[in-house]
Amino acid sequence: MIRKFFSEETAKLRKMNTADKGWYIWSYYKLPIIIFVLVIAVIASTISVRNANTSTRDYLYIIWLADNSQPEHLRPLSQRLSTIVDEEKQDRYRIAVHSYVFTDDAYINHGLSVRFNALITQGVFDVKILSEDEILVNALTGVLKSIDDVMAYLQSLNPALHDYLLERAWIVTYICPDSDEPIEEKVAISLQGSPLLEELGFDTSQMYFSVIVTSGRHYEIAKALEVLFAT
Repeated sequence: MIRKFFSEETAKLRKMNTADKGWYIWSYYKLPIIIFVLVIAVIASTISVRNANTSTRDYLYIIWLADNSQPEHLRPLSQRLSTIVDEEKQDRYRIAVHSYVFTDDAYINHGLSVRFNALITQGVFDVKILSEDEILVNALTGVLKSIDDVMAYLQSLNPALHDYLLERAWIVTYICPDSDEPIEEKVAISLQGSPLLEELGFDTSQMYFSVIVTSGRHYEIAKALEVLFAT
């Protein structure tokens, strides 16, 4: 079946001139070509970040979903958070803050989705900064996990901040089919009033901080919370 398909397509192309071939291929195979290019770009980017560019490895990777901030607006936040990196490592590690907010372009959105799915399986992501409307969906689809491990580190680093943020935690209640007892998990922390974010010009009124399920950088995340709420 596949061999017959390719034979027929090859026969069609042989009868066309160069211009017609280009038009035919782009008209009928545009979406597969774009998807292929995006996948290759994701793979190349991942290899570049994880292997080739060892001088700027990610100490912490934050996905930004709170608003439509441009890279130049997020760069100062990345720089300020970089203070959590040990001084002797600051020339080799960085805090990455990248927007994954969808645009009006379907192809760009598809590329963001492909990149997200490729990198989350590798455990690259650590934190999501997102709006209130997205917390429940992200929690119920398994993208987020409990903040308990991060809070345990924060309690040892800064007990006063731990108690303050604990009161600001967003709790999701799960009902398990095989149990009558509901399960409650703290899956996000309100960033409203964060001194650092407000200094940088962000609207924090509906902004939340959450931990991605594949991350194991609990200590680093706790340190980032300290910087976000430092006065």
